[in-house]
Amino acid sequence: MDIKRKVYNILILGKEILGVLRNYIPFKFWRIQYQSFPKIRGKVFINSYGNVRLGRDVMINSNIESSQLGFFPKTILHTSKSGTIIIEDNVGISNATLNAREKIHIKKGARLGAGVKIYDNDFHDLYRENREDVPEVVPAKEVIVGENAFVGAGSIVLKGVHIGKNAIIGAGSVVTKDVPDNEVWAGNPAKYLKNR
Repeated sequence: MDIKRKVYNILILGKEILGVLRNYIPFKFWRIQYQSFPKIRGKVFINSYGNVRLGRDVMINSNIESSQLGFFPKTILHTSKSGTIIIEDNVGISNATLNAREKIHIKKGARLGAGVKIYDNDFHDLYRENREDVPEVVPAKEVIVGENAFVGAGSIVLKGVHIGKNAIIGAGSVVTKDVPDNEVWAGNPAKYLKNR
């Protein structure tokens, strides 16, 4: 092996080690639970006062190099004190945002495309006078993304939605109601297109 190749391999190894360390420390700080440390490209942004649990072989893209689709180039995992995010085995996430006040559950083999946003809550009341109340009561309801489901780039999944097993959500959709198993939905709001 020539010297250029050896130097290149050392640089790549150093980059991978640095990548693990810059995610490992926040994972420990926020007490993220995992069965095996996820494969991460880039840095995951974590703000978790609740619980985040990851299964085995989770892959998270969180940088511009892993997706050139023009969405915000970071993955964000946020939970309030009462919130839980569960990401099961073999899930793939690209520069997505998961914000849980109650619960977001991503089941085995599911894929979240670039820039997907999943919110189990409304963030705040619609009426200004109610937003000024402290503490504010924010409606929240569990979101589930089923086994082997695919949520296309730039889609938004809102509170209370259950996306079925093997379902597909087209890019740029806004999902406001449940999607049954093995169906393809798309649009704003997302609507049934066909069976898979």
